Amino acid sequence: MTEATTKSKKNDPKKQIVRIGVAVVLPIFVVLAIMDRSAKNAATETTTAWLDALQSATDANKELAFPDLSQHVTGSPETTGEASQGSVVYTWKGTLRSYTTTITLEGTDQPVVTRIEGPSS
Repeated sequence: MTEATTKSKKNDPKKQIVRIGVAVVLPIFVVLAIMDRSAKNAATETTTAWLDALQSATDANKELAFPDLSQHVTGSPETTGEASQGSVVYTWKGTLRSYTTTITLEGTDQPVVTRIEGPSS
């Protein structure tokens, strides 16, 4: 191959556009994946802490009051539902997916946790 042929392949405008595109798009996808992972970790950590608290209360023959769960929340989930309605859903929104955990409650004056399900995406 001659030097002119090698230079023309390196400076091919189509290949430069592809290289620039990859250099721009790939970091964006990496950042989005990292942000999504953060939401997933927050949902998983919170749910694990809630399940541990529920298991500890059960082992001690006690009930876990719904307000006691707030101290274990990681991240900034959105909540839907009311304790008086019997269930509350926490949703952590990532850039690619949302992760939800559902808490089932009994009682209206002093709701207690009976079941925790999640996180699901």
